[in-house]
Amino acid sequence: MVMMTKGFAVPQAMGNDINCGMRFYTTDLSERQIQERLPELTKKIRYIFFEGGRQIPMTGRQRQALFRYRLEGILESSHDSKKSGLWRYYQPEIQENWLNRTVFRGSLKADSTEGLEDFIGSYDQLTYDDQIGTIGGGNHFLEVQRVVEICDGEWVEPFLVSSRKCR
Repeated sequence: MVMMTKGFAVPQAMGNDINCGMRFYTTDLSERQIQERLPELTKKIRYIFFEGGRQIPMTGRQRQALFRYRLEGILESSHDSKKSGLWRYYQPEIQENWLNRTVFRGSLKADSTEGLEDFIGSYDQLTYDDQIGTIGGGNHFLEVQRVVEICDGEWVEPFLVSSRKCR
């Protein structure tokens, strides 16, 4: 949604669904293994995505890159965090592959970060934030599914552990 104003900003006019959408991740766990570990996985997922347990340290440069260049900014500044917190799991080559498959590479660029100076903070200092990387609020959710059949295997093949093609 877009709301035109003159001389003032309405932050909630666009909602809090930045980068709202579906993601498809695979695992090498079997359906049975997931079922057996579901209570443990649910607890960990809730902590990471809903209770601020992401431990995502970011420098001011990374925060500015996030706001100005979106996902491409994260890709280009990820080395600032020195593999601390959840950054130790970040794989730039996978991010690059996803960006190449995403409209506008997931990045509608902004000219400035005016008004965000307090949030961005010191350019080189690592700080933590509870909101970056959340699933969001309202009707946002995370679900675990079992894929039985894949009809467009060429598109999803780079993301799969294994697949069964449509007939």
